[in-house]
Order: sequence, then C-alpha cells, then structure tokens
Amino acid sequence: MPFTRQDLNEWLLDLPEVIYFDYYGNAMTGLRYQDQFAGRILRVNDRVIRQADTFNGVEEHQAFWYKNSSGLIEIAVNKGNAGQQLDLELGTEVSFKLI
Repeated sequence: MPFTRQDLNEWLLDLPEVIYFDYYGNAMTGLRYQDQFAGRILRVNDRVIRQADTFNGVEEHQAFWYKNSSGLIEIAVNKGNAGQQLDLELGTEVSFKLI
C-alpha cells in the first residue's frame, strides 16, 4: 500500500544514525542537510569528522561528511571504507557540534 500524505506528515524529520552503507562503505545517515550544519563537526563513535564538499577536499584515507544527492548527511573516507575505518554499523548514532 502506498504512503498517504498523512503518513508523510507524521514521518520523523530526521534520524540521527547510520541507515545505509553503499558498495564503497560510505555511510548514509537519516539526517537531512540543513544550512545550520555548515561548518560544524559531526561526532561519530567519539570521533570528530569535518565537512568537505568533495572527496578531493580531504587527504587520502581521511574521513569527512557531505550532503549527498538525496539531501542527506553522508560519511565517507577518501579512497577508503568509512564503515570499516570508523567502526560504523547500521544504527550508529551521529550528532553535530559547533566548532
């Protein structure tokens, strides 16, 4: 049965945890990007992760977060696997903090 407008209106706006891993080990979260996230550090498993717009914006094997094509916060590692390098699992919580 398809979702109704009522279902969508009652849907949680954000889910601050890892919800999906792609083939490369990038970790998609359920957090929708908001302008207020710009310049903030993402905290995951007691690690701090800075924002970058592209993979080339960080050194090799460095973790970063970015807004993906779906408008969600995604965690990646340049030429690496974020899931493995950061010990991430489905349901791992994420949060933002001010720099």
